[in-house]
Amino acid sequence: MLKTASETRRASGRPKLTFPFTKSSDLDKQAKKNHPFQHGAPVSKTQVRAFQRPASEDRLGLTTTMWLQRGLNEIPISHPMHATLLDRLQKEPPSPSSRSCSSSSSHTPRKSMAGFDLLPAEIRNLIYCHSLSEEQPITPILPPLEGDQNGTKTRYLQSGFPILAEVFPHLTDEIQSMMRPFYQANTFQFDLREDGGIENLLRWLQQRKEEVDAARTISVIHWTWYWSTSDFCWNFVADATILSLTSSGHIKLTRTAGALDADACNCNIEKLISTQCSDWTMNNIWSVPDFVKALREDEELLTQALTKFVDLIQQHDESFHAWQNGPKACTACGKSMIFLRTFDEVEWTSE
Repeated sequence: MLKTASETRRASGRPKLTFPFTKSSDLDKQAKKNHPFQHGAPVSKTQVRAFQRPASEDRLGLTTTMWLQRGLNEIPISHPMHATLLDRLQKEPPSPSSRSCSSSSSHTPRKSMAGFDLLPAEIRNLIYCHSLSEEQPITPILPPLEGDQNGTKTRYLQSGFPILAEVFPHLTDEIQSMMRPFYQANTFQFDLREDGGIENLLRWLQQRKEEVDAARTISVIHWTWYWSTSDFCWNFVADATILSLTSSGHIKLTRTAGALDADACNCNIEKLISTQCSDWTMNNIWSVPDFVKALREDEELLTQALTKFVDLIQQHDESFHAWQNGPKACTACGKSMIFLRTFDEVEWTSE
C-alpha cells in the first residue's frame, strides 16, 4: 500500500515546517519601511488616489512665479522692468506647499551656511581683488551740513566693496587695508551741473584726505558751450572731462564729447586749459624752481590739476555772459572759443 507524502514525513520522524500567516498590509508596510525609495515598492491604490493634483489656480500661480523669478535672474537691477517684476512677484499668492509649511517653517531655524569670514585668507584676498573695481564711477555725496536735513551719506558706501566692513565688522582691519586699492581702481565722479556741485567737490577735497590722496581718476561732468555758425547762436552739450594720474606721474585729460561745430575750437582739453591758465604746468618739463615748488605743495598732483580745472570752469561761468554775439577766437587753433560751464542757461549783459 502506498503512503502519502505526509505519512512518509511522519514516518521518517522529520519535524513539520509551519509558515506563519502574514497579512498583505503588513508586507506593504515592511517593504516601504526597509526600502522607501526602491523602485517597485508596494503602494496601495488608496495611497495613489491620495496624491492630489494642485488646483488649476495653484498651477497657474506656480507657473507665473517661476517665470517672474527667471526674469528677475536674467535682467540687471538697473533695468527699468526690474522693479515692476519684483513688485509683481511679491503680490503673487503663496503656493500650496508654502501655505502648509508657513506655520512650521517660522519656528524652524535656518541652517547656517559657510560664511565669508570662514574662508581661507588667500581666498578672501582673491575675492577682494575681484570686487575692487566697480562697473560705474563712484559718486561721493558728503554727509549733510549742519542744519541740512535733506542730505545723504556717501552713496558708494551703500554697496560694493566697502559694505563688507559693515557686514563683517570683525574683518574691519583686513578690509580697511584694501580701501586704498579700491580708491585707486575706481573713478570718482562729480556732476558740477547739480546744485552745489562745485561746493561738494571742494568739500570732498578738504574732508576726505584718504580718498583724495589715493584717487587716480576723477571725472567732472559739465556743460560745453559752443558757437553754432549755422544757427548763429550758442548751443551746449553735456560733457565730461576725465583727469587721470598716469604711472609716469603725468596728468592725462580727456573730454568725452565729440565734435561740436566745424568752426568751434577743436583743441584737446589740455591745450585749451594751458592757453587760458598761465600757471598750468602739469605736464611741462619742470625747471628747478618749479620742481622745488611742487615738492613744497601739500596737495597731490592730481588734486592740483583738479583744483585748477575747477577754477577754469568758474572763470567761464563768470565771463560767459559777455559773449552774447559770439566768442573770441581760440589763441591756439584760431577757431571759435568754447566754454566749460556748470549752467545750461545765461543772462546776457552788454559790455
